[in-house]
Amino acid sequence: MRPGFARLHDICSTAYINQGWNGLREQASKPENRLSFEWANWVLRDDSEDAMPAEELAALRSEIDSLEASLQETEMTPYLRGFIHDRLTPSAPH
Repeated sequence: MRPGFARLHDICSTAYINQGWNGLREQASKPENRLSFEWANWVLRDDSEDAMPAEELAALRSEIDSLEASLQETEMTPYLRGFIHDRLTPSAPH
């Protein structure tokens, strides 16, 4: 059951930050990876989280806003800036 999680961990490593997806696709799409994630989905099927209290949600949004401001103020390559921004706001188009 472990190959899927181990490969996901490896693929998400910062060592591959400059590598194109085509170079990692084979490792990510191996059929035996699916078993790990299907098992995790089955185990966690009944787990759910309660809604976050409004105060905690506001604090979290404030923290994210602070991180985004820090990102804008830091000198780095446009590629790295976009990568980090995508991690902070995964639904934002790039």
